[in-house]
Amino acid sequence: MYRSEFLPFLQFHLRICKILKCVYFEFDPKSGRLVKCKSHRHVRMFKRQCLLSVLYCSLFGLNLCFGPLTNLEKLQGFVFFIVYLTASIIRWNYKLGSAQSQIIHIFLDYEAEIMLDLPHLPPSLERKAVRLFIQFGEVASPMVPILVFLLLRVMPCTPPFLLSMLPGCQNVETTLLRYLGRLAVHIFEAWMCFHIMYSGSAWLLFIFCVGIIFVLNFLQTLERLVKIQSDLHGLLIIQLYRYAQILDKSFNSFLSEQIIPAIMFCNPVIEIFSLFVCISYVNEVPMPGFLVFPFLLVASGVINIVIITLASRIYGLSRHLLTSLERMTLLKRSKLMRRKLKACNKLKIEFGSNFIDNGTPVVLQNFCINQTLSLILLKDKL
Repeated sequence: MYRSEFLPFLQFHLRICKILKCVYFEFDPKSGRLVKCKSHRHVRMFKRQCLLSVLYCSLFGLNLCFGPLTNLEKLQGFVFFIVYLTASIIRWNYKLGSAQSQIIHIFLDYEAEIMLDLPHLPPSLERKAVRLFIQFGEVASPMVPILVFLLLRVMPCTPPFLLSMLPGCQNVETTLLRYLGRLAVHIFEAWMCFHIMYSGSAWLLFIFCVGIIFVLNFLQTLERLVKIQSDLHGLLIIQLYRYAQILDKSFNSFLSEQIIPAIMFCNPVIEIFSLFVCISYVNEVPMPGFLVFPFLLVASGVINIVIITLASRIYGLSRHLLTSLERMTLLKRSKLMRRKLKACNKLKIEFGSNFIDNGTPVVLQNFCINQTLSLILLKDKL
């Protein structure tokens, strides 16, 4: 599944990342693995980009807090700050660790060795939805920087970008030198957006989103095996479920450091402020720069509704699978199966001391809608 459906998208994404020098890995077609870039120039540029991302987000934050912006401009600009912050958190790898490549290699190894002789399931609706979202992500990754550049060309003082930090930005007379200076700043900001978006989306799409559907597909395959009632298959399924537990632990270990905190805490904020701008500033932000906000709204909304819902299904499906195995042990009266089954725990996507369950997507959307309405009412009072 991963190799046939999603690896070609990853290879294409990494080729663009190699041009931008925004990811520390490249795909080696001979080994079929991700390898560290050997170019010292590439590594130095990647580390500089990591530091630049942090500095850039810090400047945005300082501008929103202390810059010469009105309250409405701060609300409008906050969406860009949180988008850049989220992508910078996900892409951070200044110490040049190999965790990203290792988790992708785990997916490939599981598919090539453990799942090779298991029944192959037809493409499910969930797989098709994630594949479609990845295609949308491949379009959005270059479109967002392009739209940001167009927005800045039409509205150079759009908060919280660099020129909005200058007092009297709107009243500056246009001369050739100032025009070229603004153009250079806008090109720099477009370049920053390109490498931040591409590096952050690489791991968001091909580890978080595809990883969730990979674990779900593994559990669905085990669920089909449960229907074959035999002691041999019962012991085999329990052994395979233990492999699923190892996969779940490895997956959570990687997600808990950067991706899950960014998704669970920052992504709802992106949806809130994108929806707020789409509703409240539709007549004030000129086209085509305005299109960046619907792009961000769709991406954050799909993650909050579809991807988080799929993540919650891991817990529900593993609980149902363990219940079916317990029923099988009662029917077969197998003490060996019962002892092995006691060592199996429910799988779940964890964040902090909590985990994503069936109610998490509903809670997130309820929070986003309530806060968006509050911002709209607040705007009318300002």
